[in-house]
Amino acid sequence: METERKLDVLADIARALNQSGVTWAVGGSLLLYFKGKTGVFRDIDLMVCETDVEKLK
Repeated sequence: METERKLDVLADIARALNQSGVTWAVGGSLLLYFKGKTGVFRDIDLMVCETDVEKLK
């Protein structure tokens, strides 16, 4: 249940970033989770393209 909730939050964030034209990526344990290297993740680590920082603000 906790994983589902976190993935829902990620989907909301992704939608907002994509609508704003921000280039972003997932990192950390969430990336490992998506790659099947781990079965759990505790937080959501996001990276944003340096040229899109102003869009993000």
